[in-house]
Amino acid sequence: RIARRLIELGAAPETAVAIALPRGITAVTMLWAVAKTGAAFVPIDPNYPAERIAHMVSDSGAMLGIGEASTPGDVRWIAPGEFDAQSGSAFPISADELITELRPDHPAYVIYTSGSTGRPKGVTVTHSGLANLTSELVERLGLDKSSRTVHFASSSFDASILELLMAVGAGGAMHIAPPEIYGGAELTAALQGVTHAFLTPAAAATVDPESVPELRVLVVGGEACGIELVNRWAGKVALFNA
Repeated sequence: RIARRLIELGAAPETAVAIALPRGITAVTMLWAVAKTGAAFVPIDPNYPAERIAHMVSDSGAMLGIGEASTPGDVRWIAPGEFDAQSGSAFPISADELITELRPDHPAYVIYTSGSTGRPKGVTVTHSGLANLTSELVERLGLDKSSRTVHFASSSFDASILELLMAVGAGGAMHIAPPEIYGGAELTAALQGVTHAFLTPAAAATVDPESVPELRVLVVGGEACGIELVNRWAGKVALFNA
């Protein structure tokens, strides 16, 4: 229903829609809605500095944004509450409803680098590699419908897509960690019941492996993984350095 409204507003293959929402079920829902239009989504952490958000919006060429009206950027922002998710057809979007044909080489999303060496740079990721990545994750990490993953990465970090694919690729569930937590006891609480997780080494170092007994697989990435962290988790989980 939301996707159909976005299509009415012009969302289509080879266009981009910015999503500036805090981590949560609303952000994930809007991501799926944009994906169903064939447009590329541009995930933006709404806590970023205003100048950086404005740059990401203009640089990506986003034709529309989903976020609060006060969000920076020269684009029309639509708050999630403005979408009527109760009216219209709830049947899946068919190919002939899309404004133009969607192809595997079309952009699926645009993700931005941290900007630590200058201005953030946008990287366009096409649909073609996502199916292969998903099947590889399912096989290598032993994912199935009983798996419970965690959504802990910032929406502007590419790992957030990895977290989503880990869940939906095998028909498992994704626990969404509250957006205000960064580690320690709060992260430990968010990991209860989780079987597969992606964490940065810095975040993983704040968790006692004994306090998350159901965690079977830990994937780390985003920064160097030191031997101390390996020793901390060795024998407790299957550890993958991504």
